[in-house]
Amino acid sequence: DIITACDAYTWIDGITYTSDEFAATHTLTNAVGCDSVVTLNLTINESTTGIDFIEACESYTWIDGLTYTSDEFAATYTLATVDGCDSVVTLNLTIHPAPLVEALASSGTICFGETVTLTGAGAATYTWDGGVLDGVPFEPMTIGTSTFTVTGTSAAGCESTASISIVVEDCNTVDPAFEINGALCVGNCVQINDLSTGGPIAGYEWNFGAEISPSTSTEQNPEICLTSPGVYIIELITTNINGSTYTTTEEIIVHDLPDLEAKYDTIIDLGGSAMLIANSSEEGDYSWSPDKTVECSDCPITTGHPIEDETYTVIFIDEFGCKTSDSVSVLVNFIEGIGVPTAFSPNEDGINDVLYVKGYAITAMNFKVYNRYGELVFETDQQNIGWDGTYLNRAENPGVFTWVLGYQLNNGKRGVLKGNTTLMR
Repeated sequence: DIITACDAYTWIDGITYTSDEFAATHTLTNAVGCDSVVTLNLTINESTTGIDFIEACESYTWIDGLTYTSDEFAATYTLATVDGCDSVVTLNLTIHPAPLVEALASSGTICFGETVTLTGAGAATYTWDGGVLDGVPFEPMTIGTSTFTVTGTSAAGCESTASISIVVEDCNTVDPAFEINGALCVGNCVQINDLSTGGPIAGYEWNFGAEISPSTSTEQNPEICLTSPGVYIIELITTNINGSTYTTTEEIIVHDLPDLEAKYDTIIDLGGSAMLIANSSEEGDYSWSPDKTVECSDCPITTGHPIEDETYTVIFIDEFGCKTSDSVSVLVNFIEGIGVPTAFSPNEDGINDVLYVKGYAITAMNFKVYNRYGELVFETDQQNIGWDGTYLNRAENPGVFTWVLGYQLNNGKRGVLKGNTTLMR
C-alpha cells in the first residue's frame, strides 16, 4: 500500500503473507545487487491471496476496485506511492474456471409421502438449499412443484449453482360420489350411501342445508329427514390421508305429498257389500288393505265384502314415490244366516256341483254327511271345502243324505244344525 522508495524491488523468497502474518520488515534486493532493508506498511485486501502469485476464479479484483479477466489483466500494474514516485510490480495471475454444476434427482415426479434423492455433479462438494443433503433421500413436505438449488464448489474453491424441480403428486386422490336410497318426499327420512372411490379416505363432511335435518354430518353414510318441499344442494367433501380435499355436489328435489280422498263411510248388513272410492289429482298407484275382502285391491274404485266392522285403508304412491293414505269405515249389521242347500247336482255341468255350507261370519265349523245306511260319506271343517257326491272314490247314487253342522260365529255364538239334502244327477 505504501512504498517509500522509487526503485524496482522483488521479494527474494516468494512467500505470500496475510496482513497478520506479514512482518514489519522484509529484505529486498535492488537492481544493482546491493542488499538493503526496507520497512513497509502493507494492507492485504480480503480478495487478495498473495503477492507474486495470485489465484482467482474467472476474474480478479485489484485493490483499487477494478475487476479484470485473464485476458484483460495486464502484466504490470502501476502503484502510486505517497511521495509521487512510481513503482512497477509484476504479478502472476491464474484464473480458475467456474465448475459446470448439474442438479440430478432420482425421480422428477413422486407421490406425496415418498422420498427422492438429489445429487450434484460437476464439482467437488455440494450444498443444497432447504436443508437437503447431497445423495441422502428425503421426503418433500409440499404437494405440487418444488424447486431445489445446489451450490457446487470446485477443488480450487470456485462456485456455481444449478436448480431442479420435483413434482410431488397426491397419488391418494378421491372420486367422491353418493346415492340416495328412498323417495325424496316431505316427511321421509332417507339413507345416503357413500360411493366414493380412491383414497384412503380419512374424513367426510356433508352439507345439506338448513331445511334438512340434520343440516351437516361427518358420518360416512348419514340419514337425513326431509321437512320441506323445494330444491336443495347436497355437498360431500372427502379428505384423504394426505389432507387433500375432493368435493362433489348433487341437486335434489324434495316433493310435497300427493292429495288423496277416500269415501264413503257406510253401514251394510252382513253379507252385503260396500263401495270403496279413492281419488287423487295426481297419477299414481292405489293399494287397499285389508285386501282379503276387497274385490280389486289396486283399483281406485272397488267393492268390499266385510263380515264384521272394518276400516279399509287406501295407500296412494305418486310418480315420485311420495306416499299418502286415507281410510273408509264400513260398519256391518250382524244378521245370522247359516245353512246347507237342500239339493245339489254333481253332474259336472259347472252349476251346483258341490255341496257347501252357506253363511257369513263362521269362525269354526264341522260338517258331516251320512247316507241312508248311517255311513259317514263326507266330513270337513273348512267352509270352502264341499262334498262332490262321491264316497270311496265312487259316485253316489241319487238319493237323500243327512247332514249335521256344528258352527261358531264371530260374535261368539255356537250352534248345531241338522238337515237333509237331495243328491240329483
